[in-house]
Amino acid sequence: MVWPVTIAVVGTGLRGYTFAGYAQRFPDRVRAVAVADPRVERRDVLADRLGVTADHRFVDWRELAARPPLADAVVVTTPDHEHVGPARRFAELGYHVLLEKPIAPTAAECVALVEAVEATGVIFAVCHVLRYAAYTDAVRQASADCTTSRPRIDRTGPRTAVWTARSSPAARTRRCDCTSGASAIPGGNDGHCRWSQPI
Repeated sequence: MVWPVTIAVVGTGLRGYTFAGYAQRFPDRVRAVAVADPRVERRDVLADRLGVTADHRFVDWRELAARPPLADAVVVTTPDHEHVGPARRFAELGYHVLLEKPIAPTAAECVALVEAVEATGVIFAVCHVLRYAAYTDAVRQASADCTTSRPRIDRTGPRTAVWTARSSPAARTRRCDCTSGASAIPGGNDGHCRWSQPI
């Protein structure tokens, strides 16, 4: 492999900025050469930070995919419901793919995408924090009647997440079983629990 690896960033939300930040910190390892996002201001701010030329800034991933490959890999951080299309197409074009989780909204789409990508022979990796896992849903459901939609983890146990509502003066506590054997850790996406590796 030739260093630095070149990447195209598709999606300039928080994850797009986060992954692209690696290229800023380690330019000897990764160089961003293209950015695609319909939000012009976000796209241009990120592209400017990364030194991406104006002719490699795209309004849509399809516009980038219509060109001959510009990079070794693509980082797909589009909204969840827009993961399958770009991941599949860029793999078909020979790009290695780093896909933000979830792979797809449904199990059937996940299987179809993985089968399609495997047929291309490219490297396909998924970044994920289990936001849609059953135990995360259990915590989300348990917090539904709370005065705030952003629970905070106070303590963790081997199979239980204990959280307290931030805005509750009485510090009302809920317990959620984690049947997968994972343990909760503070933080998480959108105020939900983030889970660590199984115990």
